[in-house]
This record gives sequence, structure tokens and C-alpha cells, in this order.
Amino acid sequence: MASNEWLVALLIAASLGRMGTSPRAIPLETRLPYVQQALPVRVGIAQYAQAVKVVPGARAAVALECDDGTKSLTLAKGQALFARPFDCAQGRPQGDRISVEVQGGRIACRRVTITAPAATRVCSWGVRSREGTYRGDIEVVRDSSGTLSAVNVLPLEGYLEGVVAQEVPLTFHPEALKAQAIIARTYALFTLGKHARQGFDLCDGMHCQQYRGAVSDRRALEAVRGTAGQVLAYRGYLAETVYHTTCGGFVDDAYRVWRGYLAPYLRARPDMPGGGNPTGWIEDEDQAAKFVHGEGFAYCARGPRYRWTRSYTTGEVQRLLEANLPLLIGAGNAPGRLIDMVTDGRSPGGRVQTLRIVTDSGQFEIRRDAMRWLFGDGKAGPDGLPSTLFCLRTERDHDGSLARLVFEGAGWGHGLGLCQWGADGRARAGARAPEILEYYYPGTRVIDLAAYDGRCEWE
Repeated sequence: MASNEWLVALLIAASLGRMGTSPRAIPLETRLPYVQQALPVRVGIAQYAQAVKVVPGARAAVALECDDGTKSLTLAKGQALFARPFDCAQGRPQGDRISVEVQGGRIACRRVTITAPAATRVCSWGVRSREGTYRGDIEVVRDSSGTLSAVNVLPLEGYLEGVVAQEVPLTFHPEALKAQAIIARTYALFTLGKHARQGFDLCDGMHCQQYRGAVSDRRALEAVRGTAGQVLAYRGYLAETVYHTTCGGFVDDAYRVWRGYLAPYLRARPDMPGGGNPTGWIEDEDQAAKFVHGEGFAYCARGPRYRWTRSYTTGEVQRLLEANLPLLIGAGNAPGRLIDMVTDGRSPGGRVQTLRIVTDSGQFEIRRDAMRWLFGDGKAGPDGLPSTLFCLRTERDHDGSLARLVFEGAGWGHGLGLCQWGADGRARAGARAPEILEYYYPGTRVIDLAAYDGRCEWE
């Protein structure tokens, strides 16, 4: 490789990584087997379970990996198999074995695999009880904490059908569903192996992508099958196709929203017809107020939490601070009594950079998405503020003390990459899936991995 080619490769690697972490530059060739050879993916559908019940929808083969070899048996349609952690006579967990109750007997094994030609029902009980129907193989194993994990092993395209059906309303325009299928495929291949230490590739929740399991709705099936093998690439590498529900009218710059994140295709852009915004960039409080309170049309205007309001009394915020601030900035930080709260700095798309909390024991700063979790349960998830694109208004008592905080905001999610409701709005306005993706991820290209031979020219 010539010296200038090495430089290009290093720059791409840097652009696809985060400051302070190893770059994630994933060449397309490394993921070809999942498309060209239908190599299966492993999806964790139950974790930390105390018990797992598996009921096949058709005659199924069962393989049990035991100390003395693999044992095989057959389950009839509707016949249940129960798995629990194996306990020795003293009632303590024994190694990595599980106890399988099937056909009136009990077998100790290290892994059980159920293979059925029809969808299989899986129920689990534990930290998070789950129930769902899945195509492909089901594996049950003991995890490092002594509880059980259930894993769905299936082709990538089958997994994507369950993702598209769960991530967006199937009432979306077909071109928006195709766009979702392409970025879901890309993101799955980009993050593959994220849970390798837990024995599977991807989880079924927001940490990876939400996965419903087996679906039969033709809209989801057509979106996935109509884009089979297609991914979004940037200069020969998989793009990290993050996405969110509703941008509120402005997608944002990854470097500012996620500190040090340098992906060149995750840029701040207005998400409005004509590509403009009447207020320009939203980098100060006056511009933010005009934008949040304005009535300008955005492609995601039909979406949930396009505009939203959250109101908290001082007492409510005080309780949130006491519960969540130690989780977000360190267990040793006692918040003290709340005196004031102010915002500081904005990204080009208007998202607040820092929330400054003033208390009688000092000042605390919460940055970027962590301020959303402050008003939820203290960790990433659906609770808390819908986005960081908001204006903060304080109300005070007659003596000047803080009485209430009112957040008036726009959008739902981090605001990077594809806006799902914006994509639907663009599709209804006539845009096709590749055009939608080009807008939200500028500089990328849709590539068909089924036909990819590594010889594509990159501009």
C-alpha cells in the first residue's frame, strides 16, 4: 500500500472512532459471510433468567451437551422444555451446568439447543421476564452470574425483519421502511460481537437494536427482502448508522453531541423542506427559543414528541438529584439543596452541551445526554427528558427562591443520523430510500454486499 493510502486509511479509522477509544473502522469484506454465506447471528433474548421455558411450534430436535457427550431427543409440537440453573445437593449452583426438565425426566447439561422448522415460543423469568416467538434455533446456557441466557440463532435477514417491525411503525411509507432496513442491517454488522463476552453477538434491546422476534407482517418482510444485502458504507468501511425517533427539525453534529466522536457523515443539518431553517444555526438561547417555540414545518412534525414540555417542582428535582446525581458524576457527590439550574453552550443543532446545577454545597455540571438521564432513573434508557434540544425556564416564589423548572423542547432521542419520523416525512414527499440515507449520512453510499467484490471505486 502506498504511503498516501496508509494516510487515508488512518484518517478513516480516526473518523470512525471516538477520542480515547480504539477506532472502529470495519472493512466491508469482514462482514461478507453474513450476507453471501448466510452466516447466522446470535441474539440474546433473555439474560439473568432463573428459568426458561421453550415450546416449539412444530416437531423439534433437541441437542443437550452433557459431560458424557451430546444427547438428542425430539419434542412434539406444543411440548414444553424447562431449563433452570443446576443446583447440587447442598443447594448451591454447580459450575456451568443447567437442569433441563423434558418428557417427564430431568437432565443435567451445559447447553441445550432446540431446532424447529416453525416459530418457537420462549418465556423467561428473572430480573426481566420476557415472552416472545422466534424463528431459528434457541440455545439456553448458563451465564457467568450463575443464571441463564437464552440465545436466538438465525440468519441476519431474519433478525432484521424483527428489528424493522419493532423499531418503526409499519404504517410508515415503504421507502422509509426500506431506509430503516438498510441502516438496521448496517448497524447490526457494525456492532456485531458487542456482547461476545456474554455468549452472543447482539442483544434484543435499545443497547443494540430492538428486536421483536418472528414477524409475519408483509410490510416488514418486504422492506428487508427488498433491500437484501444492502448496507451503508463510507469509503469502503461500514458506516455507524445510529438513528433516533424524532429530531425536532434539526439533526446534529456527532462531535458536539457525543464528545470526540468524529464520524464525518454525522453532521448538523436542518431537516426541513428546502434544507433551510428560518432561524439559521441554533447556537444561542435566543435562536433556541425561536426554534422550539416556532411553528416552522419539519419532516418529522407528525412524530412523537416533536415538541414537548416537562415541568418539575423544586422538590421533585431535589429528589431526582439525590437519587441520580451520584450515579452520573460519582457516588461521593452529595448534591446539597438546589438553588438554581442553568444551561451552558449549544451544538450547531441547538442541543444543550452542559446543565449547571447550583446548590448550597457547590456547583455540579452534567453534560450532553447525561442530563436526560438525570431526570429519569440515572442511566441511559427511555426515561427522562426526551432530548437535549430544549429551553429551560425557571419560576420563583415571591421571596426569589426557586419554585419550578420548565423544560420546553423538541425531538426525541440523541438527534444523530437518521430521524425515523423525518425519513417517513421525506418518503411521503417523494424521496426514495437512497436519497433519504444520503441526506442523513452525507458522503455515504448504499452498497449491495451480496454482489460486493471489493473493487468499488470511492469518490
